Amino acid sequence: MFRFIVFVTHIVFVTQIFGKVLVMSHHCAQPFLVGLQARTFQKFSKDDYELVIFNDAKTAALEEEIRGECEKYGVRCIRIDQSIHALPYLKRWPREDYNHPSVRTANVVQYSLDVMGFNHPGLVVIIDSDMFPTKEFSFAQLMGERDLMGCLQCRNLKNKIFVEYLWNGLVFFNMPTLPDKRSIDFNCGFVDRVAVDTGGQTHHYLKKYRSAISFFHLDTFLFSVLSERHFAGTLEPCFSHLIPLIEKHPPLSMEVYCDGIFFHIRGGGLWETPHLEESYAKGRCVNDFINSLLET
Repeated sequence: MFRFIVFVTHIVFVTQIFGKVLVMSHHCAQPFLVGLQARTFQKFSKDDYELVIFNDAKTAALEEEIRGECEKYGVRCIRIDQSIHALPYLKRWPREDYNHPSVRTANVVQYSLDVMGFNHPGLVVIIDSDMFPTKEFSFAQLMGERDLMGCLQCRNLKNKIFVEYLWNGLVFFNMPTLPDKRSIDFNCGFVDRVAVDTGGQTHHYLKKYRSAISFFHLDTFLFSVLSERHFAGTLEPCFSHLIPLIEKHPPLSMEVYCDGIFFHIRGGGLWETPHLEESYAKGRCVNDFINSLLET
Protein backbone atom coordinates (compact mmCIF):
# COMPACT_ATOMS: atom_id res chain seq x y z
CA MET A 1 0.00 0.00 0.00
CA PHE A 2 2.78 2.43 0.92
CA ARG A 3 4.56 1.84 -2.39
CA PHE A 4 1.35 2.81 -4.20
CA ILE A 5 1.07 6.03 -2.19
CA VAL A 6 4.70 6.88 -2.94
CA PHE A 7 4.08 6.26 -6.62
CA VAL A 8 1.14 8.69 -6.68
CA THR A 9 2.96 11.30 -4.58
CA HIS A 10 6.05 11.26 -6.76
CA ILE A 11 4.41 11.02 -10.17
CA VAL A 12 5.83 14.51 -10.81
CA PHE A 13 9.25 12.90 -11.13
CA VAL A 14 8.12 10.70 -14.01
CA THR A 15 8.94 12.16 -17.42
CA GLN A 16 8.08 10.77 -20.81
CA ILE A 17 11.47 10.93 -22.50
CA PHE A 18 10.62 9.09 -25.70
CA GLY A 19 13.71 7.87 -27.49
CA LYS A 20 16.00 8.43 -24.52
CA VAL A 21 17.65 5.73 -22.48
CA LEU A 22 16.91 6.25 -18.81
CA VAL A 23 20.01 5.49 -16.71
CA MET A 24 19.42 5.29 -12.95
CA SER A 25 22.27 5.19 -10.44
CA HIS A 26 22.06 5.13 -6.65
CA HIS A 27 24.64 7.09 -4.64
CA CYS A 28 25.11 7.15 -0.87
CA ALA A 29 28.74 7.58 0.11
CA GLN A 30 31.30 9.04 -2.32
CA PRO A 31 30.25 12.25 -4.11
CA PHE A 32 33.19 12.24 -6.55
CA LEU A 33 31.69 9.17 -8.25
CA VAL A 34 28.87 11.34 -9.61
CA GLY A 35 31.31 13.35 -11.72
CA LEU A 36 33.07 10.23 -12.98
CA GLN A 37 29.78 8.73 -14.15
CA ALA A 38 28.51 11.96 -15.68
CA ARG A 39 31.73 12.61 -17.61
CA THR A 40 32.27 9.06 -18.85
CA PHE A 41 28.68 8.68 -20.06
CA GLN A 42 28.92 12.03 -21.81
CA LYS A 43 32.12 11.01 -23.58
CA PHE A 44 31.38 7.39 -24.45
CA SER A 45 27.60 6.94 -24.89
CA LYS A 46 26.38 7.07 -28.50
CA ASP A 47 22.73 7.08 -27.38
CA ASP A 48 20.49 9.92 -26.34
CA TYR A 49 20.17 9.27 -22.58
CA GLU A 50 19.37 10.84 -19.24
CA LEU A 51 21.42 9.98 -16.16
CA VAL A 52 19.41 10.29 -12.94
CA ILE A 53 21.09 10.05 -9.54
CA PHE A 54 19.05 8.79 -6.58
CA ASN A 55 20.67 10.37 -3.53
CA ASP A 56 20.54 8.04 -0.52
CA ALA A 57 23.09 9.79 1.72
CA LYS A 58 22.56 9.14 5.44
CA THR A 59 23.54 12.65 6.55
CA ALA A 60 22.48 16.12 5.46
CA ALA A 61 26.08 17.13 4.79
CA LEU A 62 26.74 14.15 2.51
CA GLU A 63 23.40 14.63 0.79
CA GLU A 64 24.38 18.20 0.00
CA GLU A 65 27.76 17.11 -1.39
CA ILE A 66 26.16 14.57 -3.72
CA ARG A 67 23.53 17.08 -4.81
CA GLY A 68 26.26 19.65 -5.42
CA GLU A 69 28.12 17.25 -7.70
CA CYS A 70 24.90 16.58 -9.62
CA GLU A 71 24.33 20.32 -10.09
CA LYS A 72 27.94 20.79 -11.18
CA TYR A 73 27.57 18.26 -13.98
CA GLY A 74 23.94 18.99 -14.89
CA VAL A 75 22.60 15.66 -13.65
CA ARG A 76 19.12 15.29 -12.20
CA CYS A 77 19.26 14.37 -8.50
CA ILE A 78 16.34 12.82 -6.62
CA ARG A 79 16.60 12.72 -2.85
CA ILE A 80 15.62 9.50 -1.10
CA ASP A 81 13.67 10.42 2.03
CA GLN A 82 15.47 8.52 4.77
CA SER A 83 12.18 7.53 6.37
CA ILE A 84 11.91 4.97 3.57
CA HIS A 85 14.37 2.74 5.44
CA ALA A 86 12.36 2.67 8.66
CA LEU A 87 8.79 2.29 7.35
CA PRO A 88 9.79 -0.28 5.94
CA TYR A 89 9.38 0.29 2.19
CA LEU A 90 9.68 -3.41 1.32
CA LYS A 91 8.85 -6.59 3.19
CA ARG A 92 11.25 -7.31 6.03
CA TRP A 93 11.92 -10.57 7.81
CA PRO A 94 12.17 -11.01 11.61
CA ARG A 95 15.38 -9.64 13.16
CA GLU A 96 16.57 -8.03 9.91
CA ASP A 97 18.64 -4.87 10.25
CA TYR A 98 16.72 -2.14 8.42
CA ASN A 99 19.97 -0.28 7.76
CA HIS A 100 21.98 -3.22 6.46
CA PRO A 101 23.60 -2.23 3.12
CA SER A 102 21.65 -4.90 1.23
CA VAL A 103 18.35 -3.75 2.71
CA ARG A 104 19.02 -0.07 2.03
CA THR A 105 20.12 -0.84 -1.52
CA ALA A 106 17.04 -2.97 -2.16
CA ASN A 107 14.83 -0.10 -0.95
CA VAL A 108 16.35 2.54 -3.21
CA VAL A 109 16.59 0.33 -6.30
CA GLN A 110 12.93 -0.65 -5.97
CA TYR A 111 11.92 2.94 -5.20
CA SER A 112 13.62 4.21 -8.37
CA LEU A 113 11.81 1.60 -10.44
CA ASP A 114 8.46 2.34 -8.79
CA VAL A 115 8.55 6.12 -9.21
CA MET A 116 10.41 6.34 -12.52
CA GLY A 117 11.74 3.20 -14.16
CA PHE A 118 8.51 1.26 -14.65
CA ASN A 119 6.89 4.35 -16.19
CA HIS A 120 9.59 5.00 -18.77
CA PRO A 121 8.46 4.09 -22.31
CA GLY A 122 11.81 2.77 -23.47
CA LEU A 123 15.12 1.27 -22.37
CA VAL A 124 15.94 1.59 -18.65
CA VAL A 125 19.36 0.85 -17.18
CA ILE A 126 20.27 0.43 -13.51
CA ILE A 127 23.98 0.86 -12.87
CA ASP A 128 26.06 0.86 -9.69
CA SER A 129 27.42 4.19 -8.47
CA ASP A 130 30.96 2.89 -8.94
CA MET A 131 30.60 1.57 -12.49
CA PHE A 132 31.66 3.56 -15.57
CA PRO A 133 31.98 3.10 -19.33
CA THR A 134 35.56 3.09 -20.60
CA LYS A 135 35.05 3.19 -24.37
CA GLU A 136 32.44 4.20 -26.93
CA PHE A 137 29.28 2.11 -26.78
CA SER A 138 25.54 2.11 -27.43
CA PHE A 139 23.01 0.90 -24.88
CA ALA A 140 20.56 0.23 -27.70
CA GLN A 141 23.06 -1.86 -29.66
CA LEU A 142 24.01 -3.85 -26.57
CA MET A 143 20.35 -4.54 -25.80
CA GLY A 144 19.26 -5.32 -29.34
CA GLU A 145 15.84 -6.98 -29.42
CA ARG A 146 16.13 -8.42 -25.93
CA ASP A 147 13.65 -7.79 -23.13
CA LEU A 148 16.04 -8.11 -20.20
CA MET A 149 19.80 -8.23 -19.77
CA GLY A 150 21.85 -8.56 -16.59
CA CYS A 151 24.14 -10.65 -14.42
CA LEU A 152 22.84 -13.67 -12.57
CA GLN A 153 23.79 -14.45 -9.00
CA CYS A 154 22.92 -17.64 -7.20
CA ARG A 155 22.58 -18.96 -3.67
CA ASN A 156 22.07 -22.53 -2.58
CA LEU A 157 21.77 -24.75 0.49
CA LYS A 158 23.28 -28.14 1.17
CA ASN A 159 19.90 -29.71 0.47
CA LYS A 160 20.26 -28.63 -3.18
CA ILE A 161 17.84 -25.70 -3.04
CA PHE A 162 19.14 -23.38 -5.77
CA VAL A 163 18.12 -19.73 -6.04
CA GLU A 164 19.09 -17.68 -9.09
CA TYR A 165 18.39 -13.96 -9.40
CA LEU A 166 19.47 -10.66 -10.95
CA TRP A 167 22.37 -8.68 -9.54
CA ASN A 168 21.42 -5.03 -9.13
CA GLY A 169 24.74 -3.60 -10.31
CA LEU A 170 24.01 -3.56 -14.05
CA VAL A 171 20.58 -4.36 -15.48
CA PHE A 172 18.95 -3.45 -18.81
CA PHE A 173 15.14 -3.42 -19.09
CA ASN A 174 13.09 -2.99 -22.25
CA MET A 175 10.10 -1.67 -20.33
CA PRO A 176 7.55 -1.70 -23.19
CA THR A 177 8.05 -5.43 -23.85
CA LEU A 178 8.47 -6.86 -20.32
CA PRO A 179 5.39 -8.78 -19.13
CA ASP A 180 4.01 -7.91 -15.69
CA LYS A 181 6.98 -5.59 -15.11
CA ARG A 182 5.66 -4.12 -11.84
CA SER A 183 6.02 -7.54 -10.22
CA ILE A 184 9.82 -7.25 -10.55
CA ASP A 185 11.06 -7.10 -6.96
CA PHE A 186 14.68 -6.23 -6.06
CA ASN A 187 14.24 -6.95 -2.36
CA CYS A 188 16.72 -9.12 -0.46
CA GLY A 189 15.62 -11.37 2.43
CA PHE A 190 14.93 -15.06 1.86
CA VAL A 191 13.74 -17.27 -0.99
CA ASP A 192 12.84 -20.86 -0.09
CA ARG A 193 14.75 -20.47 3.21
CA VAL A 194 17.85 -19.31 1.32
CA ALA A 195 19.29 -15.92 2.31
CA VAL A 196 19.62 -13.69 -0.76
CA ASP A 197 21.27 -10.34 -1.46
CA THR A 198 19.74 -7.27 -3.10
CA GLY A 199 17.76 -8.46 -6.12
CA GLY A 200 17.13 -11.88 -4.64
CA GLN A 201 13.38 -11.62 -5.02
CA THR A 202 13.76 -11.25 -8.81
CA HIS A 203 14.12 -15.04 -8.64
CA HIS A 204 10.34 -15.27 -8.71
CA TYR A 205 10.02 -13.10 -11.82
CA LEU A 206 12.69 -15.06 -13.67
CA LYS A 207 11.14 -18.35 -12.66
CA LYS A 208 7.76 -17.26 -13.98
CA TYR A 209 8.73 -15.38 -17.14
CA ARG A 210 12.22 -16.41 -18.25
CA SER A 211 10.89 -18.80 -20.87
CA ALA A 212 8.60 -16.07 -22.23
CA ILE A 213 11.17 -13.28 -22.58
CA SER A 214 14.45 -12.77 -24.36
CA PHE A 215 17.05 -12.70 -21.57
CA PHE A 216 20.83 -12.38 -21.89
CA HIS A 217 23.37 -13.01 -19.13
CA LEU A 218 26.13 -10.40 -19.20
CA ASP A 219 29.72 -11.54 -19.18
CA THR A 220 32.01 -10.41 -16.36
CA PHE A 221 35.69 -10.61 -15.65
CA LEU A 222 37.03 -10.21 -12.12
CA PHE A 223 40.67 -9.27 -11.87
CA SER A 224 42.93 -8.82 -8.89
CA VAL A 225 46.61 -9.11 -8.01
CA LEU A 226 46.38 -12.88 -8.50
CA SER A 227 44.23 -13.01 -11.59
CA GLU A 228 46.04 -10.29 -13.51
CA ARG A 229 49.14 -12.50 -13.76
CA HIS A 230 47.06 -15.11 -15.54
CA PHE A 231 44.73 -12.91 -17.57
CA ALA A 232 46.64 -9.70 -18.27
CA GLY A 233 46.94 -10.74 -21.89
CA THR A 234 43.16 -10.74 -22.29
CA LEU A 235 42.61 -7.23 -20.88
CA GLU A 236 42.27 -4.24 -23.14
CA PRO A 237 45.29 -1.89 -23.11
CA CYS A 238 43.57 0.77 -20.99
CA PHE A 239 43.12 -1.67 -18.11
CA SER A 240 46.84 -2.43 -17.98
CA HIS A 241 47.17 0.88 -16.13
CA LEU A 242 45.15 -0.62 -13.30
CA ILE A 243 47.56 -3.44 -12.55
CA PRO A 244 50.04 -1.22 -10.66
CA LEU A 245 47.13 0.31 -8.75
CA ILE A 246 45.88 -3.10 -7.68
CA GLU A 247 49.36 -4.14 -6.60
CA LYS A 248 49.82 -0.88 -4.68
CA HIS A 249 46.54 -1.17 -2.80
CA PRO A 250 45.84 -4.86 -2.10
CA PRO A 251 43.57 -6.65 -1.59
CA LEU A 252 41.62 -4.85 -4.30
CA SER A 253 39.59 -6.51 -6.98
CA MET A 254 37.75 -4.88 -9.85
CA GLU A 255 35.47 -6.08 -12.60
CA VAL A 256 34.79 -5.40 -16.26
CA TYR A 257 31.51 -6.13 -18.05
CA CYS A 258 30.23 -6.31 -21.61
CA ASP A 259 33.55 -7.05 -23.27
CA GLY A 260 35.34 -4.36 -21.31
CA ILE A 261 32.82 -1.55 -21.83
CA PHE A 262 31.92 -1.13 -18.16
CA PHE A 263 34.47 -0.90 -15.37
CA HIS A 264 33.34 -1.63 -11.80
CA ILE A 265 35.62 -0.60 -8.94
CA ARG A 266 33.50 -2.38 -6.25
CA GLY A 267 32.68 -0.98 -2.84
CA GLY A 268 31.42 2.42 -3.96
CA GLY A 269 29.10 2.49 -0.96
CA LEU A 270 32.08 1.84 1.36
CA TRP A 271 30.31 -1.28 2.64
CA GLU A 272 33.28 -3.62 2.09
CA THR A 273 36.12 -1.28 3.08
CA PRO A 274 36.68 -1.11 6.84
CA HIS A 275 39.14 1.79 6.63
CA LEU A 276 38.09 5.02 4.91
CA GLU A 277 41.71 5.94 4.21
CA GLU A 278 42.14 2.73 2.20
CA SER A 279 38.96 3.43 0.27
CA TYR A 280 39.95 7.00 -0.51
CA ALA A 281 43.36 5.85 -1.72
CA LYS A 282 41.57 3.45 -4.05
CA GLY A 283 39.28 6.28 -5.09
CA ARG A 284 42.18 8.54 -6.00
CA CYS A 285 43.71 5.81 -8.13
CA VAL A 286 40.43 5.19 -9.94
CA ASN A 287 39.92 8.92 -10.40
CA ASP A 288 43.33 9.16 -12.07
CA PHE A 289 42.53 6.18 -14.28
CA ILE A 290 39.20 7.62 -15.44
CA ASN A 291 40.76 11.03 -16.05
CA SER A 292 43.39 9.40 -18.25
CA LEU A 293 40.61 7.82 -20.35
CA LEU A 294 38.76 11.10 -20.66
CA GLU A 295 41.87 12.90 -21.88
CA THR A 296 42.46 10.53 -24.80
